[in-house]
Amino acid sequence: QAPSNGARIDTKSPEVEFVSLETSNQGLRDQDRLTHLLTREGDNLTLYFTTSERIAGVDETTSTTTLKPIVEFKARTEKVFEATVSRDTLAMDSQNEESLHKGLHWRAIINIDPSTDTNFSDLESDLGFTIKIVDPSGNEYFASNTETSMPKPEDDEGQELTARIDTIIPVLSELSIASSNAGAESDPEKTGHLLAMEGDELTLYFKTNERVLGFDETSSKPGLKPEVEFISALTGEDKRFAAVVTRNNTGEDGGLEWKAVMDVNPSTHAELADLESDLGILITVRDPSGNERELGFNAAGISSDPLQPTEAPAKMARVDLKAPEVETFAFTSSNAGLNNDDFGDTRLVRDGDILTLSFQTSERISTSLDVDGSREALVHFLSGSDEIEASRITIQDDTTDGKSWKAELDVDESVAAFEDKEGFFGFKITVFDKSGNERLVRFEDDGTGLSQIEPSVDAFATSNQTGFRARFDTKRPEIEEIALTSTNSGD
Repeated sequence: QAPSNGARIDTKSPEVEFVSLETSNQGLRDQDRLTHLLTREGDNLTLYFTTSERIAGVDETTSTTTLKPIVEFKARTEKVFEATVSRDTLAMDSQNEESLHKGLHWRAIINIDPSTDTNFSDLESDLGFTIKIVDPSGNEYFASNTETSMPKPEDDEGQELTARIDTIIPVLSELSIASSNAGAESDPEKTGHLLAMEGDELTLYFKTNERVLGFDETSSKPGLKPEVEFISALTGEDKRFAAVVTRNNTGEDGGLEWKAVMDVNPSTHAELADLESDLGILITVRDPSGNERELGFNAAGISSDPLQPTEAPAKMARVDLKAPEVETFAFTSSNAGLNNDDFGDTRLVRDGDILTLSFQTSERISTSLDVDGSREALVHFLSGSDEIEASRITIQDDTTDGKSWKAELDVDESVAAFEDKEGFFGFKITVFDKSGNERLVRFEDDGTGLSQIEPSVDAFATSNQTGFRARFDTKRPEIEEIALTSTNSGD
């Protein structure tokens, strides 16, 4: 009787005939490593391979573990990650039913999870791999990705693919802020901030320790684009203003140097209107693998992540889109004379006198020392169509807050506007705050009273502290009629 089982001799080792790589990573291709498949924390890296003959699966080798297939990924020389190997039941040229599977199509998966394997932590490296398979007779094949017997995984263009793991989050450095405002550093009360007003640009410069994705690369995945926001927390509710982020260097290291420009324009950012606030910043960048760094600094330069080595910019930013106000004014005169009968509550001046207009502003204003004097205060005294510039504008005595000023007018009858004339004064005050916001205040006196013309009283009412007006008189009195009488009764 013939034996029920035949005999078969097998001295031929199995071979790996095909290899491919796949990643679940949702990032984008690294432009510096176009033939790399990227993985980061939370991703799966899968190696598919096809064998030349049937090999035993893990489920078949519980009693003979030496036959089970083994796939390992290797980072550098010291980090080895064993993959979970199983049949590839979805292979198109194999049988889908598990019981009928030929055992030719396989997949090996590693999940990048530093919580289960600390070797994944803070790792950035290309990954090699090794495959060990054994056929049912015990013939073994073992090779690494670098050996000629191992097929090479390829991309759609036929280029050899390499897997790369990156669990390191980008680090920011060299943060600095610049303002296009000519008087950005002119406020002695805001030495830690750069000023900006409407029409200015605020620019944040920063560097990254590795290449991060730019806006131009992320059109297909906008969630990966770099983001910078300037933030006002003045009212307790954040107002956020997005900046436009671009490379600051288009050379080989074009993914390391960046700038973010914010246009200080209420038409672009509606919440900027009338805002006067220090600003914090929030930076979010992602490397091609999708590792995200979010780091912020509040308006005082305090980091949102003290464990990060990144230092705050030397100076933070401040926006000021609110013009200063002239809150109060008062007239005084070097002439002590009064004429309450004809001109009640009126300061009088004549040739040789000094009329002083003192005024108080709502904030520190620019001086002749700022921006080459282009923003210094201007005061004109108005009489009819005449505008007479103040002789001097100085800070009031014993004040240092930059808000208390006085404008003096030397009354000189040789000046055409004063020559043999008399009348009441109006005035026009033009001031700029340290950011350059301009305020014009105009009062006119029609002979019956002093009235505010600009701005409207509804917008802001400037107060006359004393209620006094001002009147000049360089016109000598004339004797209009003479009559002679005598006590003598003779003819």
